[in-house]
Amino acid sequence: MNKQTLWILVFTMLFPSGLKAQVMGNFQYRTQQTFRQPEVQQSDRRPVTNARIANNHEITITVNGLANLLATDYVAVFNVVQVAPGMVEALELMNNRIDTFKQHLQKRGTAVQAFHVDMISFVPRYDVRKERRLFSTHYNEIPDGFELQQNISVRYSNSSELSAIMIAAAAAEIYDLVKVDYFVDNIQHYIDSLREGCLDAVLAREQSMNRLGLRLDTLRKVVAEEFTTIYPPGRYFSYQAFARSSLAAALAKPRARGTEEREVTMEPVDRTVSRFYQQVHYDYYDQIHNPVIGEPLIQVSYTVTVKYFLRNDPPPPGNRYFMITPGGDLRQIDPR
Repeated sequence: MNKQTLWILVFTMLFPSGLKAQVMGNFQYRTQQTFRQPEVQQSDRRPVTNARIANNHEITITVNGLANLLATDYVAVFNVVQVAPGMVEALELMNNRIDTFKQHLQKRGTAVQAFHVDMISFVPRYDVRKERRLFSTHYNEIPDGFELQQNISVRYSNSSELSAIMIAAAAAEIYDLVKVDYFVDNIQHYIDSLREGCLDAVLAREQSMNRLGLRLDTLRKVVAEEFTTIYPPGRYFSYQAFARSSLAAALAKPRARGTEEREVTMEPVDRTVSRFYQQVHYDYYDQIHNPVIGEPLIQVSYTVTVKYFLRNDPPPPGNRYFMITPGGDLRQIDPR
């Protein structure tokens, strides 16, 4: 064994976990250092299965399904606030900004399907003026201008168009992107497909129970099902980079013999809070449609639960005893 091979062996024995951190990512490093977020924490997961018998007279089968759907339409909502000394001037300035927004969208050839302006508020703004009198001073609120607020909704069908839409909005001094809504055409078709897949999985489990001698298809049963839709805005999480290397040693120059060491001062900076999209995890799902996600998607979750009631066999018939009364009546008696 040469010297280089020996050093590699020693390093592997001393730092076995460090070799697995190459694909962990900054967020995972942050969660292990400071906090634990159950929905997105991936390490030290315990088994999620728990086979148990809750009732000797019932059998329950549950199937969970998840469908990842690519949005067919998007609606970006921008908020615009315009302040002016007069009411007419505020309206004119607002209309000019909206027209500029539309013109830049047309110049860039942005594929916008709809452009809608929604009136939010148009209210006077007040200022406080000090009024001096002979024996007192008063502070009065007087109208000082008007504030007009509107929302602009832009509908588009390609997610890559949002950058061009934001550039056109910035040209009109519109910077407040409030939200982006996601929509899917004919979503009921995908829900029905997911539901059929889950019901087929229930029937397959019924058939597999035949190997244990259980004919579930002959039993009385009750069924419950539930749908829910998860949109991308609710699946964004934040984290903050924690590690920071010290540059003090790199900035300090080697001191000459007989001179004092130069003092190095480091000023801390604010660490940026990052946000990322995290889809619903697949741990608890039996049916997954379109599992590979390349961008934020709409996720439809469906659960069906079937409860089967086992028949109670009647008790075996026993001996029954009767007697005839003096009056000629037949009565059943208990000899014990």
